[in-house]
Amino acid sequence: MFLLLNHLISTSMPPRIDKNRCRGSGACADVCPGSVIYVAGAQALVADPDACTECEACVRACPVHAVVLERKDPWPKHVLIVYDRPKRKTEKLAHHIAAGVKESGCEPHLVTADRASIPDVLLADAVLVGSTSAIEGLSEPTAQFLGSLRWESRHGRPIGAFGTYKYELTWEYQIISNDARQWGWAPFPHELWMSGADVEARSGDAFRFGQEFGQWAQGVLS
Repeated sequence: MFLLLNHLISTSMPPRIDKNRCRGSGACADVCPGSVIYVAGAQALVADPDACTECEACVRACPVHAVVLERKDPWPKHVLIVYDRPKRKTEKLAHHIAAGVKESGCEPHLVTADRASIPDVLLADAVLVGSTSAIEGLSEPTAQFLGSLRWESRHGRPIGAFGTYKYELTWEYQIISNDARQWGWAPFPHELWMSGADVEARSGDAFRFGQEFGQWAQGVLS
């Protein structure tokens, strides 16, 4: 997982380098507009944290995800909403959930489940992961994303899950949350799963789920 932390990241010193991950490639220093980061030997170091503008370039440039941006202003909380298949029912469900997250006072950001979205996880305060059910399991894109996510987390960070299915599910709706708990995340007490045919009819349920998650996540992070 990314470097494991408890609760809120310190807001006094952005950015921070995970020395166990850093390989000294210099990619972060190359893209930094304020010369906040420099490389000495095989290690990136923070030279002037107060000069950081939180542009996020260093986090996105690092090939091994060793940079964590410690925001000076942690409000509103950023909730990353990940879904597996564009233009499908799960994406529509994600948008309904995002509206509820926004109502809670958090700032939602939607991305598709792929390796390129890992930096977005690093920059988020909380994460919601969505999947299309594949024979009572996760879709391949979501499963692969979670495979990467298990190494890219901070201890105690809020995570939730949602998804759609074609046929009624029989397993307990905690398949993502149970794994996330083992990896050190703080899972939301329940997941939201519904038939793909019911996504529009149950948009209110999705909105409430997003709102409740946003409120809960703020409590966990306070």
